[in-house]
Amino acid sequence: MQRNSVELSELDGEDLVHYAPDNSLSGWLDRSLSAAGLHLNPVVTTSVTSAAPQLAAAGLGIAISPVSAVSAGFPGVVRSFSPRWARQLFAVTPGEPDPLAARFIADLRTRGVRVPRDVKNQLERRGVS
Repeated sequence: MQRNSVELSELDGEDLVHYAPDNSLSGWLDRSLSAAGLHLNPVVTTSVTSAAPQLAAAGLGIAISPVSAVSAGFPGVVRSFSPRWARQLFAVTPGEPDPLAARFIADLRTRGVRVPRDVKNQLERRGVS
């Protein structure tokens, strides 16, 4: 039977595909794992967010990444945490945004972040919608 989610405590001691310090997810993930009392073993780092899930699917460890970093046709398994984690998105502009940036921000507000259909279907099959 496929599980719907992963309990955070189950990750303690696991090998981790981590983010390089120049990726803002690195510090956020370190703080989040520390707050949860978890110790993971970084085995490889990447600056490219979308590379982490691919490296995990290749068997290097687990990756904790935004679902938007998981590409269509992803060969691995995608699960949400229990309890779920969320990270706010911010749009920073130098003053009033130009029309293209304003449209992008409006799209994010109304539609959210794009998730490939097959990844969304995998999450929905597991009851994570």
